[in-house]
Amino acid sequence: MISYKPLRDFMYFNNIKITDIIKLGINSRTAAKFNKDEHVSLETITKICLHYNIPIEAVVEVIPKSND
Repeated sequence: MISYKPLRDFMYFNNIKITDIIKLGINSRTAAKFNKDEHVSLETITKICLHYNIPIEAVVEVIPKSND
């Protein structure tokens, strides 16, 4: 499973709003997907990484599926 919790944490601690992400040229529907942990293109993730000069690990994490 993909989680954007690292991005949400980064935004919270740096006082970045979703509107700031949208100003990067990211569609508002796409930006909303970060709160739902839905699929976002690598191009979108790259825009965020380059703009804020952060590694991809600061945006997304992969959570292994449990074997329950």
